[in-house]
Amino acid sequence: MRRVVVTGLGVVSPLGIGVGKFWGALIKGESGIRSVIQESEGESQRWDQEERKRLASLPSTIAGIVSNFDPSLYMTPKVFFFFNFVLCFLFLKN
Repeated sequence: MRRVVVTGLGVVSPLGIGVGKFWGALIKGESGIRSVIQESEGESQRWDQEERKRLASLPSTIAGIVSNFDPSLYMTPKVFFFFNFVLCFLFLKN
């Protein structure tokens, strides 16, 4: 049997980035699920009109989106260049 040592905890989720923000939103009963075609506060530049039309044509227009994620706070531009956003989240998790 191998021994495992947990050295920290990190969260990247639609409720927030970091344990404190995530846990606070969770305790308040907030949901990270929302419409992807409506503008949220502070996110007016997330998608252009063409992208909004594409999203509106999908069978479901709700999702859990991680907002305000800035990969430059966690990794160098060189590393980020080779990663897509999903890989960035996995990189942060480890």
